[in-house]
Amino acid sequence: MKISSKQIRKILAKQWPHLEYIWLWDNTYFSLPLRQAEVLLKTSRIPDMRFVPLFSDCDNFALQFLAETRRKRYLAAYPLDPNQERTLPVDQEFPVTMGFAFGNLLRGMAKLHAVNIFIDNEEKIHLIDTTPMEKRIWEATDKDNILFVFM
Repeated sequence: MKISSKQIRKILAKQWPHLEYIWLWDNTYFSLPLRQAEVLLKTSRIPDMRFVPLFSDCDNFALQFLAETRRKRYLAAYPLDPNQERTLPVDQEFPVTMGFAFGNLLRGMAKLHAVNIFIDNEEKIHLIDTTPMEKRIWEATDKDNILFVFM
């Protein structure tokens, strides 16, 4: 489902009224179905990386997962092999509503932590922790306080 950056801002503001830092680079996005996000996380090699405090920690995992997701979407539209068919319909050729976020309260735990964030087809916000200790997706609640979002 197509979703405008204006709609994304409204959805985020409804969940976190005091969220000031929202960086959206594009005008139009395509929502990410929850099932697709689950498959992306399950098939990702990012959570298999070793967690090394300060060197390869939560922000590194979240940024790598975001890059991997965007690369997979690009290759679905523009396969490297000229004999391979594209699997992304042309009318869905927009960036996906997957981004990078950090907050100081996640699932009720007070700590500064980086995660991935996405908006699904029902306009629900989900957070993804790709670190090897967590490797999970959950719907954002009032037990999550996000301070910064980049999509």
